[in-house]
Amino acid sequence: MSRQAGDQVDGTGTEIVRRRTDRLVSTTVVRAVADARGTEPLALPPLADVLDPDALDTLCAGAERSRVAFDYAGHRVRVAADGTVTVSATGAGLQGPA
Repeated sequence: MSRQAGDQVDGTGTEIVRRRTDRLVSTTVVRAVADARGTEPLALPPLADVLDPDALDTLCAGAERSRVAFDYAGHRVRVAADGTVTVSATGAGLQGPA
């Protein structure tokens, strides 16, 4: 797992909080989930199987009060307006929601 400066992990190791830097929110989400799973981003199912990555980037780039939450690759992902991405294990399988 390649944790980044600024990552926070809860005491059980089941949650990662990452602040977006200069990357798109969709890229930050995929990398954070890959880190939470201990795998490479390319080993995950495409984010587009769950939601439109361009729409996520657009929503988070222009909205001061937006919050988005969704399940992806067995994790609950929450994205706040300030670019904070929180990834929590849900116990679901690799394929994400049905």
